[in-house]
Amino acid sequence: MRAARERLLVLFSLFAGGGGLITALGQLDRWREIPEVAAVAVIGSLAMLVVPLHFHLTGAFARSAWILVAVYLATIATAAALSGGLLAAPALYLLSAPIGTALLLGMRPALGVGAATIAIFLAFDRLRDHLGLPAHGLDPDLWSRDLAFVLALLTIALTLVAGAFHAVMDSTNRRLRQARDEAEAANEAKSQFLANMSHELRTPLNGILGFADLLGDQPLTADGRLHLRQIRNSGADLLALVNDVLDFSRAETGALPLERLALDLAELVEDLRQRFAPRIRAKGLRLETAIAQQVPRQVMGDPLRLRQVLGNLLENAVKFTDRGTIRLSVACDDADRPTQLLLEVADSGIGIPAAALPTLFDRFTQADSSTTRRYGGSGLGLAIVRALVHRMGGEVTVSSEPGRGSRFQVRLPLQAAEDETAVSATPAEPATTAPPPPGAAEGLPRARHPGRVLLVEDSETNQILFRTVLAGAGHRVEVAENGRIALEALQRSPFDLVLMDGQMPVMGGLDAARAIRASGAPFADVTIIALTANLLDRDSASFDAAGMDDFLGKPVDLKHLLEKVDSWIGRRQA
Repeated sequence: MRAARERLLVLFSLFAGGGGLITALGQLDRWREIPEVAAVAVIGSLAMLVVPLHFHLTGAFARSAWILVAVYLATIATAAALSGGLLAAPALYLLSAPIGTALLLGMRPALGVGAATIAIFLAFDRLRDHLGLPAHGLDPDLWSRDLAFVLALLTIALTLVAGAFHAVMDSTNRRLRQARDEAEAANEAKSQFLANMSHELRTPLNGILGFADLLGDQPLTADGRLHLRQIRNSGADLLALVNDVLDFSRAETGALPLERLALDLAELVEDLRQRFAPRIRAKGLRLETAIAQQVPRQVMGDPLRLRQVLGNLLENAVKFTDRGTIRLSVACDDADRPTQLLLEVADSGIGIPAAALPTLFDRFTQADSSTTRRYGGSGLGLAIVRALVHRMGGEVTVSSEPGRGSRFQVRLPLQAAEDETAVSATPAEPATTAPPPPGAAEGLPRARHPGRVLLVEDSETNQILFRTVLAGAGHRVEVAENGRIALEALQRSPFDLVLMDGQMPVMGGLDAARAIRASGAPFADVTIIALTANLLDRDSASFDAAGMDDFLGKPVDLKHLLEKVDSWIGRRQA
């Protein structure tokens, strides 16, 4: 609304000033007869044209609007008085003063200007006979004195209409601003809730999955190993749900970043085939993959997100297929014009009722409640697929019949990666850390570069877990419960590396990292790796801003932790 009024201010000044100047210059032949009127018109018009410059320099909208209205009134009233008062043509232009004021400044200022306009008309009507005002504008014999009252009533009506319009628009604008502020606050609250939820869930999950890994190295009975596998599988399912919620929230709000890299489609398909092959074989199914000849080997896109889309579709296919075949194919949507990539996942599973298809990609939705009871799942997988595909500029469709399987098709804009080096289909550090498979932590590596590690962590469970793993690899570990204690430890003795939790009481990881970097002490350049349960994009950016060198998301893959610690200490000792 304010922007519209600012534009109106400029338009009003240009029309009034420009129109007055053009009119005055167009009557050069009459200047000798009415030089005073011509001079007033030129000076007033130039003054109105300067008002936008005043607004541009000062930014004071209300003051500029009042200056424009005052100059306009003074110019028109003076020109009318000098050329015939109420009966002069310029007097009619006074009607636009209260209307313009209403649009620029609101109802109350418009009423004041309207009252002033009426007073000017009445003054002209009374003073014309007493003072003998000239009548250059119109023939006095053709006008009635009642015109003054007609003009007064018209002015009042137009002023009320314009003021009411302004009041409605202003009220609407206030409500829109309030709704926007409330929506922004709600979105921020949701983001904060997701960050807190992520931290609170991932911290205990880190302990559950981590100690399950350590137990895998211990001698256990057959029943013990079965129970351990169930613990790890349940923890992995819970972590997958947390990841789904976070990914969906980021994709839904457009906060999920997309990379644009050269990726190898054949490598991506083979990676997915190997990932799902054990589960497909265990169910007695067949997995077929195919890539059409016209599809470029290397294309531009986000390898992680494309893998996530196809992975979610394959996950659904495996879940809802008990016998038969699952097929993953890659082709061009039109062989004659290969400008779109067509990715298809088809299965011979239970199929989907026609009534469920329109809402299939909605969040927390499955075909029916019995599907949830039998197969489980959060109902977010397909919602994430649709959100990611839309973010990549494509579309996803489904066709299915109950008992005859389903076919999901993803169409994405295709751009071949000519003269590009293809990257691995899986980035080194995914946005959300997938749980390690059962037995992944068996035989944890020994450190090639053992060093002194300061572990800054407030969770006693994670303290025991990380200290056990790091010490077992050959590192010397000291534990600090918060950032303030970590600073004191660094002042007492040198460390090769700091593992810093993000959220801690007294002093959190970000504040501690900033304090370390700003200390000017010999330990100011120590390597800092964040251990974070918050995996929103803004969190990783905040780690960089605080001066941290790297980060690991919880639950932590213990092998990955040891490799990263060993790599950073090796760089420092080199």
